[in-house]
Amino acid sequence: MIAQGGAGLWDVAEMLRRTEMSNINSAALESIEQGIDQLARSYPYADADYLHERTRNGLHYVTKQLEGRMTLRQHRELLVDAGWLFLLNACVQYDRGQREAANLSKAAALRIGDEAGHGEIKAWAWEIEAWFALTQSRWQDMLDAVEAGHMADQTHSVGVQLYAHKARAAARMGNGRLVRESLDAGRARWTAYRARTTPNTTSSSTRTSGTSTRWTPTVSSETTSPPPPTPAQ
Repeated sequence: MIAQGGAGLWDVAEMLRRTEMSNINSAALESIEQGIDQLARSYPYADADYLHERTRNGLHYVTKQLEGRMTLRQHRELLVDAGWLFLLNACVQYDRGQREAANLSKAAALRIGDEAGHGEIKAWAWEIEAWFALTQSRWQDMLDAVEAGHMADQTHSVGVQLYAHKARAAARMGNGRLVRESLDAGRARWTAYRARTTPNTTSSSTRTSGTSTRWTPTVSSETTSPPPPTPAQ
């Protein structure tokens, strides 16, 4: 019995060792994140076709890495990277007039957000859906997407953009009260977000913005999809 129990313990130890084996290292993961940041930052000025190609290449690379051996933590990190790339891809595809493809990319990001337990990605997917609905004058769909986005995440800056979309829709519907309420709520969210993420210069300790503040809100024209959330400092 003792021998059998001992063998079982070593079996568990061996299985644990295997779960920590990986074909990708931290430097590669960091390089992927930096590449995504650069793509997102280039959105306002980069050619749509060029950005689309680069984003697709990034998705192919990340999904290929997901086929290899890695730890659970690394697997989630790569899933999150893929989620950000799908969000960017949705924006670029919409700009190129590829509405069906854009909706598929948005849905993929939402699914990854669910699988990875990443509320911020889910919220940005709903923010993109709200923008699609707004540009197509689907007011109720836009309002539903805004509410879904708020339910997915109530911490990050995506909430500011959601309130901005709601204010735009309310203005088009002639609802002045809702415009004011949405703008006030957006200002309050931004103030709260900045209070959490801005370093406190009067204290010896520095507050950080957490592990998932890749995107910050932007204001865009209404002819194309909004600039995707850009990497936060």
